Amino acid sequence: MGLLAIIAVFLVGVTHRALANQHITEHPQDVTSFIGKTVLLRCSIADKQGTAIWLKDEQRLSSNYDVTVEEERYDIVGATPSSDYDLEISNTTLRDSGEYFCRVTSRGDDPQANSRKAKLTIIDQTPSPPTIKILTTRATTQPVESTTKDETTTVTAGEENIKQKMTTVQTKLASEGNPRGVPYWAWIILAICLAIIIAAVIVGFLYLRTKMTGTPASV
Repeated sequence: MGLLAIIAVFLVGVTHRALANQHITEHPQDVTSFIGKTVLLRCSIADKQGTAIWLKDEQRLSSNYDVTVEEERYDIVGATPSSDYDLEISNTTLRDSGEYFCRVTSRGDDPQANSRKAKLTIIDQTPSPPTIKILTTRATTQPVESTTKDETTTVTAGEENIKQKMTTVQTKLASEGNPRGVPYWAWIILAICLAIIIAAVIVGFLYLRTKMTGTPASV
């Protein structure tokens, strides 16, 4: 009986010791958030004996409740002291994206324990600038329809039509002082001929008057 009692006490002690080893009871979960937000990665440890630390991509960030990197946006918080070691990241940026996990270091007979790795993804929610599309067409092509909201405007590319209008304007400007389109040198010749005719008429009139009156005419 004495031997059986000793064996039973030994088994109970071993079982209790095995059950009392430090272990992680709440693991961090994957999180997707936006720039400038605050995220919380949870980690709870039962029967903690060692040191609780957080790591990002295998880089150590904290020791228990102290942040060990130069980053004011990181903080270790917990509702239950010596049990909860949650990592809080405020004003998140794109460089906060990565894999995080918590660890409790070994101490004495308590082995090291690691949580699952949680992926933090930070998204840039800044809207991208609108894209402006410019449509170009060759001359004499079909009309191009460009729609803005509820209004539809038809744009016709007609270089030949523009050339015809320019020619018409130039012709009109050139003929303002010459309505019939007759060359200027022709007008000069016509004026000279008219002057000769007028002079001949005057000379003839004076000659007839001289014959009729018998007195010489003075011009």
